Amino acid sequence: MMNILEKINARLPKLPVKIIDLLVYLNKTLALPIGILGIIFSISVLAFTIFVSRTLNMDSNIWLKMSVSSVVILVSSIWLLMAYPHLKKNLIRGWSLIFWISVLGDVNLIFNFFISGFSIFSMFGIFFGYYLLFQMKPRYH
Repeated sequence: MMNILEKINARLPKLPVKIIDLLVYLNKTLALPIGILGIIFSISVLAFTIFVSRTLNMDSNIWLKMSVSSVVILVSSIWLLMAYPHLKKNLIRGWSLIFWISVLGDVNLIFNFFISGFSIFSMFGIFFGYYLLFQMKPRYH
């Protein structure tokens, strides 16, 4: 999958160096706080979902969607914290973890499609996210 996306990205226009530098800087600066907040948020939503589903007899589709999304956010946040030290040093290991976080998020989007529908904006977001991610890849070693 990564090779296919790299081939596609090679044909696309390159972003200016200053924008790529800004993205790399934001990647390493925001990884730690977003990872911590993601863990707190996902555990809170999961606990809320379990409580509400038992108390108010929540619709099973909503419960399933919220539970799966919360677990995906939790796993992604843990991976983001694992990527942080590598991102600080511009190591490819950090970039790879960000790539797999994106893949996991996309799998969650597809899962949610089967429950509640999918929009063209979601597809645009997926493609644009990979475009930005692969624009940054040469900065990591």
